[in-house]
Amino acid sequence: MTSDDDLRSPRDIEYEICSSYELEIHDRLSIKEIAHMLDVDAYHDRKLLHDHMYFLEHLLHRLEAIRLDEVTEGFPTFDLDRSLHEIRELFRRLKLKMIEFDS
Repeated sequence: MTSDDDLRSPRDIEYEICSSYELEIHDRLSIKEIAHMLDVDAYHDRKLLHDHMYFLEHLLHRLEAIRLDEVTEGFPTFDLDRSLHEIRELFRRLKLKMIEFDS
């Protein structure tokens, strides 16, 4: 009897490994909320802005460590790279908002 892995090509298996990383649901929801708040200009509280920057900073550090492990194993994760880019952009936008509060 053959398994599904026996029927897939090595390229298909490699692609699945490389693209299978997904953020946890609570992280995705938090990112979505932060993006929405930025889009509708809902940041009026400096503490909330700071808390969201802190959250994103720690999420970035955690995901960069995961990415380093993936690269070390020889399987960089495409979805992870996309998520890192999105989170960095949100962090940049929050920093700009913080500068607005300071001026």
